[in-house]
Amino acid sequence: MTGSPCGRKTKSLSTATQNRVSPYNVFTLENYTRNEDGTYDFTISRLGDEENPVLNSSSSHTGNRQIYIQAMLEYARTFWKHDINAMVLYNQDGYMNSNPGNNLMNALPKRRQGFLHVR
Repeated sequence: MTGSPCGRKTKSLSTATQNRVSPYNVFTLENYTRNEDGTYDFTISRLGDEENPVLNSSSSHTGNRQIYIQAMLEYARTFWKHDINAMVLYNQDGYMNSNPGNNLMNALPKRRQGFLHVR
């Protein structure tokens, strides 16, 4: 667990896997001879059954993503007997479910934003 700037504790754990597989064909080189001109004559034979060399890919991931951002800008100045103070505050909180299952509404990210201006 780690502490966030706003004092809340957040838990962050996720995993990801990716795997690519492709069947391949195996060949052997037989009966090769060198010709007088420097080229070769040879026979190539496949070992085993012919495979369709198509690249397949699969991946999976778990965990959720949460982000919290806050920025603040303050201004304070005194002119003779007058005090001028201003503050601008922006915050954003976002959450994304990385494994929503069959519910497409759970796949949509949730986000809240706030903006405050005080003079």
